Amino acid sequence: MSLKDNIILAKMGNSESLKIILERFEKLIQSISRKYKNEYLETDLTIFLLKLIYKIDNEKVEELSEGALVMYLVNSLKYESLRLLKIKKVETIALVDIYSEIDNEFRDKEFDVFLSDLVQSNVLTPKQRLVLKDKYVNDFTDKEIAIKISISRQAVTRLHNTAISNLRNYLN
Repeated sequence: MSLKDNIILAKMGNSESLKIILERFEKLIQSISRKYKNEYLETDLTIFLLKLIYKIDNEKVEELSEGALVMYLVNSLKYESLRLLKIKKVETIALVDIYSEIDNEFRDKEFDVFLSDLVQSNVLTPKQRLVLKDKYVNDFTDKEIAIKISISRQAVTRLHNTAISNLRNYLN
């Protein structure tokens, strides 16, 4: 049975024809989803294909050749994937900005409390605190830290490892 026949039958409610169409385009949809490394794209494109099948005009199906109909569906899926990816990218950026603003405010206060507890408990020496701050807050390399506090790079590594070990013990 041709794609045209299956589309017309699917629009009339034939679930077997609908299944055949979905199976025919399943590999393409999976390929597009893998290409863009988006786990939700496969589901979104399958839903789009279903809607497209029910929305396409029967006269258009009849007038197109089998190859043209396939290309129409393939191109529609590709354009829809690009449209969805553009929307998802904008949504993701907006959500990340909103959450990071809210989260940063809370995290800053929580981190300040944590740091004051650390200072009061003497878990870290002043040099260890400096090494951790420069490494993780200021993004300094071990070499830059070594130059800043006039010690060897290996000494910075030892201070770092000892500080991490002390923190691990304190938190457990």
